[in-house]
Amino acid sequence: MSAYIVNDKTVSVIVKAFEIYNITHYSNDCNEFIEKKRQAIGQRLVDQNYRSVNYRYIDQMTSHKFAFTDINLMVNGKLDTGLIVGCIDCYNYQACETDDYWQSHIYHSLRWLKDTILNQYIKQDGFEKSWGYRK
Repeated sequence: MSAYIVNDKTVSVIVKAFEIYNITHYSNDCNEFIEKKRQAIGQRLVDQNYRSVNYRYIDQMTSHKFAFTDINLMVNGKLDTGLIVGCIDCYNYQACETDDYWQSHIYHSLRWLKDTILNQYIKQDGFEKSWGYRK
């Protein structure tokens, strides 16, 4: 497997999706607070990505400063969940090289985000999530 540093737009999509799906529990409408929160979350993602690449290639690269881009995730009035899930999958693949990744808060938050998107589609289609097969 190879690993690389994902671009800040990929991370920005994930950060914005956390906000849209209220995964990060934004509790203050102050724009300054939201910008600091976006920066902090994005930087954590970037730092883990660097940890992964450094681990993979036995390198000592220093993380760059994350720059959030407010990307429009709406297409024809619908949220582009394909872009969101694709960015999550790409990020997971590039950030998973460290021994602790699969137990990390970052991984579990990304998994929670994907589960939230999936559960929304299940409800939207008029179904309920089942615990095993029950008929």
